[in-house]
Amino acid sequence: MPISDSSPERRNLVLISVAFILFYAAGGSFDGGEIKLLVVNLQFSKPEILTISAWVLLFWFALRFYQKTHLDYRNELWSEIIKGGVSKSLSAKACKLARDQLQGANHADYFDKRVSAQDISSNGLWGISVVCNFQNGSGTIVHHQEVVELGGIQGFFYRQREVVSHTITGNAIAEHLVPYLLFVAAVLAPLWSRNV
Repeated sequence: MPISDSSPERRNLVLISVAFILFYAAGGSFDGGEIKLLVVNLQFSKPEILTISAWVLLFWFALRFYQKTHLDYRNELWSEIIKGGVSKSLSAKACKLARDQLQGANHADYFDKRVSAQDISSNGLWGISVVCNFQNGSGTIVHHQEVVELGGIQGFFYRQREVVSHTITGNAIAEHLVPYLLFVAAVLAPLWSRNV
């Protein structure tokens, strides 16, 4: 059965990592220099070469996957977050802050308008930015793109909550992080398999 994947680097890393995990979890070894396939018994005088080759392939596939995708993960995750829109609690917080910002700027004519959070974006390592629009009763935007920036602990909390919610619902984690987790499990397999 062929395993299809849009990324051959991801497919290679996942397959070899799973093979390592299964090999060690099942108590596999190359003792005696003999490998039995379906019909043929193969004998090797230097089975350690096979072991070294398998480990080299594992790290090669991990390197190739990293080279191809290390910049994509964060971009894809934030793309999913942006497409998902602003969560209700973050929207409520951002709209309140947008009103406070306009009040500080003495735009009294906007206070009674409906505020809605439209866009969300990353803001540094800790923060998050939300764009809010003010609309009149007929839905016409009267003040466009009041940017609200949440930083510090509050910004970090909202940022992490958005990331965690999209971790569960989005593809970025499955496509970029899970192969690394499988790789780590494969590398550590000789250690944890002793206890299995």
